[in-house]
Amino acid sequence: MSVLEYNLLMLPEFRIVNKIAEVTNALARCESEGYELLLWQNINDKRVQTTCSIHHYSKNNNLKIELVLAASVKFDNSKDFFLYQEDLKFLFKGSFSIETKSKLILDLDNKLYLKENRESTRFIFENVSFEVTLDYIDQSTQKKKTFKAELVDISDSGFSFIVPASRSTSIYENMQISLRCLESIKFSKPIIGNIRYNIASKVKFGVTDIKYGVSFRDKSPAIATAMKLFKEKMN
Repeated sequence: MSVLEYNLLMLPEFRIVNKIAEVTNALARCESEGYELLLWQNINDKRVQTTCSIHHYSKNNNLKIELVLAASVKFDNSKDFFLYQEDLKFLFKGSFSIETKSKLILDLDNKLYLKENRESTRFIFENVSFEVTLDYIDQSTQKKKTFKAELVDISDSGFSFIVPASRSTSIYENMQISLRCLESIKFSKPIIGNIRYNIASKVKFGVTDIKYGVSFRDKSPAIATAMKLFKEKMN
């Protein structure tokens, strides 16, 4: 059994993510929101570890990550490094690149091991386009505004959507947002949620999209019905 397989057994229910966009999205959230990570190696059957934060990451021919260490630790630069983030539930594997007095630069594998932190089924819309209609209150005018966005995924606990960066200036973290329509499904009562995060998602035709994650305030029978329809349609 490899060291990585051993660590995955110690952290069960992980799935392998090979999509570079999902990998960089996870890194972007850690960098922008200041998430603490656990960095460790297994040396002589013992775990050598410290906490750290992401100072910077870059993707050229390979993925590099620059870490600021909370404490000075004697690592073995010939062995693999592992990075784990508790809140986002993901695990990275990397190898040594450069070390300075307080920083460590690693070459990361272009994949991560992600633990689903959801109790409910999530539908991901990768090869089909679904549109959502959303309402929010404009803070400058206190008037309700409506816009349409592309649905990324949805569960009975929340959903995520993307819009071009040029249209994202009025959307911010923790703001209240109402889901009014899901494609042709019009809800009799808007379903209320709050923006929980936003990250740069992808670039197409030179335009950057912003992905927003929304958590519903309450479980909705209407969403449960919509999820049932999705499941029937996709089977």
